[in-house]
Amino acid sequence: MSISIDLLVAESLYQSYADKVVLDGLSLNVEAGEIHGLLGANGAGKTTTLNILAGLVPPKSGNVYVCGKAVWPRPESIKALVGFVADEPIFIPNLSAFEHASLFARCFGFGRASKDRAEEVLSLVGLLETKDSRVEELSRGMKKRLALALALVARPKVLLLDEPTVGLDPMWIRKVKDLLCKFKEEGLAIVFSSHLLELVESVVDRVTVLKAGRVIGSGILDDLRDQASVDEKADLERVFFALTDPEDVPTGD
Repeated sequence: MSISIDLLVAESLYQSYADKVVLDGLSLNVEAGEIHGLLGANGAGKTTTLNILAGLVPPKSGNVYVCGKAVWPRPESIKALVGFVADEPIFIPNLSAFEHASLFARCFGFGRASKDRAEEVLSLVGLLETKDSRVEELSRGMKKRLALALALVARPKVLLLDEPTVGLDPMWIRKVKDLLCKFKEEGLAIVFSSHLLELVESVVDRVTVLKAGRVIGSGILDDLRDQASVDEKADLERVFFALTDPEDVPTGD
């Protein structure tokens, strides 16, 4: 009998800026070996959620637990457990891809093995041949792949991905999909935000749909179909629009 282990748990997250509520009671859990899709229109609260899960922004209330450890008020305690790819990654000017990865490896305690670990993660995302290129010389897609490499340096248990395929060509979108499946098999808990609904449907185990900071749908695709009151063969795109914008649901073929 297999026992599920929740590596990531968010409980009743609430966030607001000035008078605007950005998250209103969001809860979710992600098991080891699960890819969890986080969907919503622009401004729905996806990036805020991921920033809180990653320990970058504190919620006004609620908490996050990674491998049983409370993230707040000590987010530094989970830094080696969580890898995060931001929608708009920030890099250190004038450093090469290899220097970035080596620096991360040293910060995470790899010591003399830092260079080897740097080459390992750069190879994983196809950047080994351009490892000496400065970040300013990399294309947008290469920068996104570098961000993924850096997120993997510490061998995290949880991987948070905010639009990880933006800027990638079709070949690398497919390779990222394959990498996600590989990480799933290795037992990582993955939260994956994307507007590419066909890609999301092909890799995720469960989905949480946000609208104006609130969860309006959650579960496996069959659960979402029931919640959206659509037919049992509806794809994720149709389910998504039925939940978020019922008056603009694609009719399909």
